[in-house]
Amino acid sequence: RHPATSYAAVGVSEDTIVEIIYTSGTTAEPKGVVLTHGNLLANLAPIEREIKKYLKWERFVHPLRFLNLVPLSHVFGQFMGIFVPQLVGGEVFFQDSLKPAEIVATLKRERVSVVVAVPRLLDTLREKFERDREAGGRLDEFRRAVEGAKAWGTLRRWWNFRDVHGRLGWKFWAFVVGGATLDDETETFWHRLGFGVVQGYGMTETASLVSVNHPFKSARGSIGRALPGQEIRIGEGGEIEVRGANVSPGYWDGGKLRPAGDAGGWLRTGDVAEIDAAGTFYFKGRKKDVIVTAAGLNIYPEDVEAELNRQAEVRESAVVGAAGARGDEAVAVLVLREERADAEEIVRRANQRLAQYQQVRRWLVWHEPDLPRTATGKIIRREVAAVASARLAETTDTGVRAAASSADGLAEIITRVSGYAPATRLSPASNLTTDLKLDSLGRVELLGALEDRYQIE
Repeated sequence: RHPATSYAAVGVSEDTIVEIIYTSGTTAEPKGVVLTHGNLLANLAPIEREIKKYLKWERFVHPLRFLNLVPLSHVFGQFMGIFVPQLVGGEVFFQDSLKPAEIVATLKRERVSVVVAVPRLLDTLREKFERDREAGGRLDEFRRAVEGAKAWGTLRRWWNFRDVHGRLGWKFWAFVVGGATLDDETETFWHRLGFGVVQGYGMTETASLVSVNHPFKSARGSIGRALPGQEIRIGEGGEIEVRGANVSPGYWDGGKLRPAGDAGGWLRTGDVAEIDAAGTFYFKGRKKDVIVTAAGLNIYPEDVEAELNRQAEVRESAVVGAAGARGDEAVAVLVLREERADAEEIVRRANQRLAQYQQVRRWLVWHEPDLPRTATGKIIRREVAAVASARLAETTDTGVRAAASSADGLAEIITRVSGYAPATRLSPASNLTTDLKLDSLGRVELLGALEDRYQIE
């Protein structure tokens, strides 16, 4: 039972440390981001004030139920899984499975109102509904309806896509997404079906949020406006810089704090954005080398390059971000000591020592004696990435067209899920990572697609 009196927190102030969250590691020591009560309250207080304007309507949908599909080790997962639901007296549901069929079942069974997820999961759910239509021979009709819905109002969208709303539960109305960039096409798809998509922007150092879209005043394609109490400016090269009470006091360094911001308190995010006349921000990409995958995971090139460079056949390597079929992904570019060396075997050995989300799924051999470099010897990553993207686009297009014409049903399903044709002829020995180009969420999507195709669990 709940106690009758509130818990009395003794000796806690706004400067008291709540937690230290270690960011995804680099080859140096991972950075421990210190977050205080004041950091969290700086983001929660303006949200609480805005929520109070709408609480009189909350009784009609009480209790608001959240399905949180983002881990609590992620500050966004904490924010939406622990802190925000308390402001509306909400309930939070967690589940281990990311299978689309199980997510859909949970939404309806538990009468969930809001899903908290990374953008990739919205893609996964979209593809499930499209597969279902395809199985019934109605995919083209469904896509035409979605295209036509851009001219419809909310009520008409609800009525015309009532079968989708019925499957997800009539109480479900919105996605809250963060941790990675949301694809415009995916946002448009769910909006046209009559669902809200609330996107924000932030990082661990800002206690989750910097800017967020208003659920009822959303600017589609944007990451919203700055939260009250924060200062945001666009610095050199379009970089987002933040200052405010939400910014971490620093990184934990042997019992001492190393400041996160500069002498003026400005935190350089390493992300690039544009701002319009209304103060709405539009995310444009990342300034620093870290690669943010569609699943919201950070891949630091140095980590992967260190394992590749340990292989005796590799003279040099560069890991760069390139646009893949499912969002940004890491691509390994290898300079080999001998052209005859087996690149696939090199990647396989390196992957054995890498975390699953870091594993290399796409690679190419650089045939020049060295990678392009600056006068100081640093690799010019943008040039490497441009060449890699062009070469991979050629092979992907050819492979996908070949798979589309294949009579092999399994190859067709894998190509549709991953966006790439299998690198080798399918066999029980085919590797899910290197041959089939599947990351962890790709495997979940494949599982759902196979269950839909063959009607088995």
